[in-house]
Amino acid sequence: LLLSEHRREVLLPLADSPNAPAIVHALDELFGTPTASLRPLLDVLVGEDSILYELASLVSEPGANQQTVHADMPFTKECVLYTAFLALQDVTFDMGPTTFLPNTHASAEPHTKLKDDNNPPLFVKNEFLKQSQPRLALLHAGDVVVFDSRALHCGGRNDPNKGSTRALFNFSFTNPTTTTTTTLFQQGGVNMASIRPGYATRPLTLGTLCRELVVAAANTNGNDPFQAWGDGLGPEGDEMTKQREQYRRQRNTPEGCL
Repeated sequence: LLLSEHRREVLLPLADSPNAPAIVHALDELFGTPTASLRPLLDVLVGEDSILYELASLVSEPGANQQTVHADMPFTKECVLYTAFLALQDVTFDMGPTTFLPNTHASAEPHTKLKDDNNPPLFVKNEFLKQSQPRLALLHAGDVVVFDSRALHCGGRNDPNKGSTRALFNFSFTNPTTTTTTTLFQQGGVNMASIRPGYATRPLTLGTLCRELVVAAANTNGNDPFQAWGDGLGPEGDEMTKQREQYRRQRNTPEGCL
């Protein structure tokens, strides 16, 4: 999570938590059945063999600076990950909506122009950003943005006086035709996926997730189909958190804008 001051992520549970039933219910409404709102899109983009890669809430508080423009995944010829941001409240300009640079998923050139070092020089980066025609995700509560992980984007500045808490429900799925679970879950030797470690070590496919969501929706005897996955933390949870924080500090850029 770039520029973590006044920004945080909450890794969400599927079981063994008071909040789990609400999360499971939300996932069921989004893609649990063939007619759910996002299911047709996910079937086309990734299919049932896709792996759940992220399950979290991203929160920005007043005072959060704008992130640097970045992609969630390095550029590759094919998309490896599709990500969804669902607004948990209306998102206004003062709350720092996500800014997307259209079509930057389709070519390596935009990524090359925004490298962190001085090659290309700063004026090249600035000129590229001026020409990029950014789009702001000014969303109503319940609206969803689904994007290719190669797309350049950034979280906006949450105004310290006029802004307010901006929370997004964040989940993503891998493209099973281009990725392996082991490779994608490890960045710099650290599991950096925004998901609880137990769900990374025992991945859920879209097909399995949907079948369990159907069972959960019809459940009348109190049995939890996600009990086998538990709260997703496990004994490795604390160590994973330390590794993630260290890795973030190494990759975060100084506070600032574009």
